Amino acid sequence: MGGGVILTLQPASTTGMAMQWFHDELYLTGQFNEAGGMPLEDALVKWNRHQWCSLPGNLDDPNTAIDRVLDMTVWRDSLFVCGSFTTIDGEPARHVAQWIGGEATLDCSPSVGVTEYQTPGVITLVPNPATTTITIQGLSSEVKRIQVVDALGKIVMQVTPSVTLDISFLPHGAYSLQAFGDSGRILANERFVK
Repeated sequence: MGGGVILTLQPASTTGMAMQWFHDELYLTGQFNEAGGMPLEDALVKWNRHQWCSLPGNLDDPNTAIDRVLDMTVWRDSLFVCGSFTTIDGEPARHVAQWIGGEATLDCSPSVGVTEYQTPGVITLVPNPATTTITIQGLSSEVKRIQVVDALGKIVMQVTPSVTLDISFLPHGAYSLQAFGDSGRILANERFVK
C-alpha cells in the first residue's frame, strides 16, 4: 500500500488505531506522521487503491501535547471521527466531528500499483456442467495456451488452444479454464463443473 504509514522518530511505535471504508476509499488514523513517504500534519489519511492522501482540517487541543483522531465510524452516509481535539481549523469541535470534505485533500503521495488488464473478450463453456467434452465459445486468436485448474489450484490439464477439450479423464468436481496470451497474462478465465 504505497509504503504504508510510519512514525518517523519512533518507527516501532507506529500504530494504526482505526480504519473505515467510506465512499470506496480506506480512511486510517493512528500514531504516525508519514504515509507513503509523504509528511503529515495530522494522522488522518485515506488510501484510494493507488496513493495515500492527507485530509484538510487542522485538529488541535491546546491543553494536550498530542492531537489525534482515535476512532471513526460511518453512519447514514457520513464519516464521523472522534479523538483528542477540541478545535478543527480554530473552530470548536469538542472531540467529535462529521467529515464534510468530500473529495478534498491537502496532498497525495505518488501513485503506486500495476496496470490492470481487461480481458479482450468473454468465453463461454458449453455444456456446463459437462461430462466428456467442453466446447469453448468466443476463444480469441490471441490465446496461445489453455490450462485447467482444479478447486485446489492444481493444474490438471495444459494444452494448445482448441475449441473442444476432452475432459473425460478428469474426476467429478469444479474447475477453472484459463486462457493465456503471449506474455503469460490471463486473457480469459471461466469456471465449469464436471
